[in-house]
Amino acid sequence: MRASRADLVVCGEVVVAAELSGLETAEAIGISAGRVVNTGTRRDVTDAAAPAARVVDAGHAAVIPGLHDFHMHLVGLARTRGGVRLDDATNGVEVVDRLRAAAAELDQGAWLTGRGWSEAQLSSVAVGALDEAVGEHPAFVTSHDGHSAWASSAALRLAGVRAATTDPRGGRLERDPHGAPTGILRETALDLVAPLVERRQGDALREPLDATLRELAAFGITGASEAGDYTDANGIGGDAALGDSYSSLTDLAGLVDGRLRLTLGIPVDAIATAASGGLRTGAMLEDRRTMRFGWAKEYADGALGSGTAALFGSRSCGDGGTGILRVDPDELDALFAAARPAGIGLAVHAIGDRAAATVLDAVGRAPD
Repeated sequence: MRASRADLVVCGEVVVAAELSGLETAEAIGISAGRVVNTGTRRDVTDAAAPAARVVDAGHAAVIPGLHDFHMHLVGLARTRGGVRLDDATNGVEVVDRLRAAAAELDQGAWLTGRGWSEAQLSSVAVGALDEAVGEHPAFVTSHDGHSAWASSAALRLAGVRAATTDPRGGRLERDPHGAPTGILRETALDLVAPLVERRQGDALREPLDATLRELAAFGITGASEAGDYTDANGIGGDAALGDSYSSLTDLAGLVDGRLRLTLGIPVDAIATAASGGLRTGAMLEDRRTMRFGWAKEYADGALGSGTAALFGSRSCGDGGTGILRVDPDELDALFAAARPAGIGLAVHAIGDRAAATVLDAVGRAPD
């Protein structure tokens, strides 16, 4: 079958296409309906294109394939634009100072959110520093790895968390010597407070998501796989049952579709819903050009930075703990049994060696 004639030709000082090997380059690339059909000299590619093809001259710029980030929290990334950025704070004092300044700008009782603190930063400040900084504002500030959060006393009260609250399965409340929660939440303990946090969805998410898409494009990122977030129990719109991240993006498909080749994941709790709707891993979403269904996401453990990666031996730093294993073998077996017949892939977060071994054993037991 004859190859399609290009409807778009992009020329540049140097053009590197996926099918070119080694240091081989070209002067132009021909594209038809979003797919590369040929590369070569400017003259050859232009002559082979359709008569009405659009020709873009990139001048002295290099033209390279777009990058695909296969593990991105796109919705969470967009939402950080409305919170306090802490990843570049030099120490714990600066973290607290930024939170204090942000709280001073809020209306009474409004939630304060942010992201980016590290264990090293918080080790240098008093446990009550967050309350001192934000007062009666409920605050929920996630760590740089997203596996821990620092919640204010006002936030804990709203969530009904007190000394008598037991650690949830797969999570932990850090406590002071008297057993009272300090506000540091690990893994599934984030779920005690997260559902109460005000978050941008729908039209409120449109502007920060648009800005994030523009930033990704500037970095040459043209594709992404949405890996979900701790907010995934709180969906929106017609796809609400498929999780917050998934439904927030399909709700704004008109903004996203065509700008990013996006693979959308769901939480494992949504496997049955996805299967009943005929969704299959790799399939394009109905009426969408660049959005496809991905996989169901499960967490086997946490992260090294938060001290929650499940290890066989104790950590050489921090509290010396062996981390948190969030699922047991029987649960993994049940997930594989539900997902495989439905044609839905599983993506399992496993950082520590104990978590990785647990998951690999489950893969070995899973039916073909």
